[in-house]
Amino acid sequence: MKWQCLAVAIATSLCLGNAYADDAQKTATKPQMEDTLLSSNMMLGATIYGTGDKAVADINSVVLDKQGKAQFVIAGVGGVAGVGESEIVIPWKTLQCRCTVKDGNHSCHAQIPMTAEQLKAAPQLQAKNYSELTDKEWLNTNAKFYSASPPTAIASPGELVCVKSVTDAAVKGQGDADLGELDALIFDMHKGQVVYGIIGHDGVAGVGETYTAVPFKALHFNHRDDDTYTVTTSLTTATLKANPSVTPKEYPELQLKSVREKING
Repeated sequence: MKWQCLAVAIATSLCLGNAYADDAQKTATKPQMEDTLLSSNMMLGATIYGTGDKAVADINSVVLDKQGKAQFVIAGVGGVAGVGESEIVIPWKTLQCRCTVKDGNHSCHAQIPMTAEQLKAAPQLQAKNYSELTDKEWLNTNAKFYSASPPTAIASPGELVCVKSVTDAAVKGQGDADLGELDALIFDMHKGQVVYGIIGHDGVAGVGETYTAVPFKALHFNHRDDDTYTVTTSLTTATLKANPSVTPKEYPELQLKSVREKING
């Protein structure tokens, strides 16, 4: 895949701030599709609510296919503060997962029409590498529990991407250049699709880092035997720094159509 160097740059943070204010004023009175954008950092650890709007589980991770489409949610049930909990696999389409906006702050709201007691009876993950996700028989049993359609295709080991495992992974660019670390993935919650990756770079131990958004399709995830990932891209250091910088943890600049167009450019 060929990538053209983006001939764009943000002149000053003031310019971006003014653009954000102008766009926000124009669109404040009507809902926008971009309000479906949500950082994986805000999804991981989010509470899942069940019948009666009671907390029934927590989101431990999201599992994607190679194209960035959400397939499963790894949820923790039982236990206290993560201790003694079991992990289950909720098919993405079974979970009503959306972005909510209150006072300008974005958050993840996940809901499933089941009780905590029902979820305790769900098939549980046993393997540390989540190998059950490539087991057709296990996946069919799991889908039946949630009254979901069985998967039409079964991924081979290494074909799935675990969001929790790739967060903070090193990113290598052209010539094996160190570009930084993958800080987050940005979901379009309406589509259940990752659309951007956020790379943190030019900092020391996380201090003074710049965060830059790149298209998800520019990133390639390579699963290693020790169940870690390496992230590679054909982008160069210069191309990365030419892309718009964004602000953690909500990356509000991505709500601007003008910024998204520059990233996709």
